[in-house]
Amino acid sequence: MASSPTIDPDRRYLSIVAEVPAMVSARLVSWRASQGLVGPVAESCHITILISEDTGGDPLRSIEQAVTGIGPVQVGLGPAATFEPVTPVTYLPVVAGADRLTLIHVACQKAVGESVSPFPYEPHLTLANHAPAPSLAASLRDFATLPPALAHFTMNRLTVYRFSAGSWQQLGTIRL
Repeated sequence: MASSPTIDPDRRYLSIVAEVPAMVSARLVSWRASQGLVGPVAESCHITILISEDTGGDPLRSIEQAVTGIGPVQVGLGPAATFEPVTPVTYLPVVAGADRLTLIHVACQKAVGESVSPFPYEPHLTLANHAPAPSLAASLRDFATLPPALAHFTMNRLTVYRFSAGSWQQLGTIRL
């Protein structure tokens, strides 16, 4: 799996994500490994809220103030879909809670800056990113339906990361 088309390794970024529950992550990482997709990107399981330029300082307080009062989000994941032909990525769309995640995305942009993604914000959980065509096809088949225990969960915190000098460092978490 490739890294994000958004990230230039010579720049600094902030990433705000919602981690998915451990059993969702375990299922996805296991599936990726079965497809030969391994490494840090293959082990990353989250719903991206925002990637913005990092202007330095401590953004946690600004983000926390921006999302105060929003509260936990009930998330429901839909059947596998693809962003092809725009980009070779398969994903599980957020079909319940997407409006609240978009609200959080907008609030975070006001707090730390506009999104650097070349794509419009669409809440989702990435399955396969720039993987070989057979893996992309398998993800659409293998994640066509999810058991309710995996498809529905509560998101009650955000994790904030800083990218600099080619690596990510966790800055902290923020409760919703």
